[in-house]
Amino acid sequence: MPVRTFHFNNPISAARPDGVASTVTQLSRGSEVMVEETGTPDSKGMTLGTHRGKRVLVFEQDLDEQRRISPLSETDR
Repeated sequence: MPVRTFHFNNPISAARPDGVASTVTQLSRGSEVMVEETGTPDSKGMTLGTHRGKRVLVFEQDLDEQRRISPLSETDR
């Protein structure tokens, strides 16, 4: 399945899902998040992706802003 890869120029907030609970964390500048091409935001505007092999929820708005800042950071694998 095609994947979009985002490299962030600034730190972003993310949630690490763990069953019914989630842990809020901050991904540092330069972090890479991979999102499936078919990934869609949930009711809170968050999209499921992976960071360092672990599942994370990131705000779709952060992905959109990153796309505007550096369109070359998005690649298909």
